[in-house]
Amino acid sequence: MATEKGLERACLVSERDTKKYSLALDRISWLQKNSNEERQQQEAGAAGANPAYHCHSYSQAYENREREQHQARRKLCVASVIGTFFMIAEITGEYIAGSLAVVSDAAHILVDLTSFLISLFSLWLTSKPPTKQLTFGWHRAEILGALMSMIIVWMVTGVLIYLACVRLLHPDYDIDATVMLITSVCAVLTNILLSLILHQTGHGHSHGAGAREHESLPLEKPALSNASLRAAFVHTIGDLFQSISVLISALIIFFKPQYKIADPICTFVFSIFVLATTITILRDILTVLMEGTSKGFAYDAVKARILAVEKVESVHNLHLWSLTMNQTALSAHIATADTTDSQKILRDVTQALFEHYSFHFITIQIESGEDQKADCVFCQEPGD
Repeated sequence: MATEKGLERACLVSERDTKKYSLALDRISWLQKNSNEERQQQEAGAAGANPAYHCHSYSQAYENREREQHQARRKLCVASVIGTFFMIAEITGEYIAGSLAVVSDAAHILVDLTSFLISLFSLWLTSKPPTKQLTFGWHRAEILGALMSMIIVWMVTGVLIYLACVRLLHPDYDIDATVMLITSVCAVLTNILLSLILHQTGHGHSHGAGAREHESLPLEKPALSNASLRAAFVHTIGDLFQSISVLISALIIFFKPQYKIADPICTFVFSIFVLATTITILRDILTVLMEGTSKGFAYDAVKARILAVEKVESVHNLHLWSLTMNQTALSAHIATADTTDSQKILRDVTQALFEHYSFHFITIQIESGEDQKADCVFCQEPGD
């Protein structure tokens, strides 16, 4: 009897121990599960605060370029259609009126139309992907197209100046002032319309990584400026000046027919205005072709921005150059005493530059401050 009670008591104790052991296992499992969840949340938070770095993470160059080219193509197509219709109308009006000023205006509309087509072709070329021979792509086609347009403007202007000189030397010609007046009024209105269509607008900052929350940034980022569209706009502004000159000469001849000399004189005035409007864009085109720096990318300001990053000791071999008028590239060597943290320095410098400038791409080389040579030719600061 005692033996049976002992066995029963032992079974009860064993059952209680088993339950305690089971509860302990459940408790340990619950603690491990919570611990794993907390660790996963911490890792997710760390990943969100420090996302994986990629060399083009902060660049919006491709998106900006696509948006810019789409806008330029649309504007150039609309301007080409309007220019074609008005050129036909002006040639008809010139045939009736016999005015050299109207001829010159029609000729420049034709040049503008040619410029529009060249610009559209160059935009198509620039959209082609890079090749192993053209590793930068076809971006410079835009600049060459704009340069060709400017050369055509100068050539046509020279021909018109020659024709104006002939009329001044041989004033045996007649002008229908009424037709000339009507044509010039239509020309002024058309060129104003084309100027509004081709005018480029933009804001001071792009939608890069630092602007995703639309925070206010310094106005160091230039607005998108397509060279092809800018060349077309310059053409149209020149035509607008010409149309105003033709309108003035038409009014003079309409009220004072004996002053028909105003017709070739207006051609001279137009030529001066046109050549003046091409100087700025020609300078910018040559800057790009000479691997110069675009406006809005001051060498000293960019260097100061890099030096402001923590652990950056010095900057050398800094190069800024332009693929197009709004695609600027940067390469630089950065010296630091802490090369063990080079990836963080690279990330910080890249982010700082992309937040304040619209670079097309950035290439940074991290070096040890001990490896610098003061007498290295390539590391010397460029002159002013």
